[in-house]
Amino acid sequence: MRNYDAHDIQAMVEPFLPKFQYLLVIHSNFRPKDKSQKTIEFQQLKRSAYLEESLKDVSKSLFKSDPMLPFKNRYKYAPYRFTTVEGVDPLLSQEKTLHFNMLIGNLPIHYSKEELLATLLKTWNGRFKQQKDIWIRTPQDLVDLHGGVDTPISVFNRYILKDAYKEKSNAWKVDGVWDVRNTWLPHEAISLN
Repeated sequence: MRNYDAHDIQAMVEPFLPKFQYLLVIHSNFRPKDKSQKTIEFQQLKRSAYLEESLKDVSKSLFKSDPMLPFKNRYKYAPYRFTTVEGVDPLLSQEKTLHFNMLIGNLPIHYSKEELLATLLKTWNGRFKQQKDIWIRTPQDLVDLHGGVDTPISVFNRYILKDAYKEKSNAWKVDGVWDVRNTWLPHEAISLN
């Protein structure tokens, strides 16, 4: 049995790319510079739990008339998410933070980028005191940012899988690029929409 790599991850996520509406970069307040690997791993798990709670609040905010709908009928209404983590290296510069890159989709059409940001900030920053530094872009925003030469898959590779392409083992290590807790891609749901 071989370890999977960035290409395997890309193949798994590719069917979902048309369904992802936004790419998010969510900065924490933890700076890994000169920290031990054990401390970094602990802080990574802690921030991942904060993100999980923040995303639960996002799910509850999607349908005002029934906030529990994404939990009751997950395959149809829950947000699809693919999340990686960066900044887990003690050799990074002092300015660099541990942060998450996330593709998110299956959001209702009426749910705006501004609502997503406000809901995330309420929990991420308000409750857990993490940075306000969250940016949200559509895939087209990122294609345009790079002069129209990108495609959604190249955007995905550049922002989400860059660490897995840099270091092959990051694709399969527990403390590598995956944030499994905040990834949910229901392959059974592809046929529902």
